[in-house]
Amino acid sequence: MPEEERLNFFIKEASSNVINKVLFIRILEDKNFLNPVLTKRSVEKWKDLFGYKDYDEIMTLFRTACGNTEKKYNGGLFVLNPYDKVEYEPSVIKKIIDILGEINF
Repeated sequence: MPEEERLNFFIKEASSNVINKVLFIRILEDKNFLNPVLTKRSVEKWKDLFGYKDYDEIMTLFRTACGNTEKKYNGGLFVLNPYDKVEYEPSVIKKIIDILGEINF
């Protein structure tokens, strides 16, 4: 497989990995199976309480939400995989959370 094709595949897999996790958490939050963490209101409240200078803290919030969900549901979606080791741009994670945080599932 050519290098460019491998890179495109990796990018698609890595981005869908993050989106699937945020989407699953958001659906569980809206169905009251999880306490809200990644809703827009929850993220704004979290920012007001703790504040942040940059978006590194949003990664901590995201990874904590993933860890808590895996402990509670143990479904395998949140088991570490190679894409979890990628250093995602925190502003991209924040944008995904912001978009999915506004949707009522």
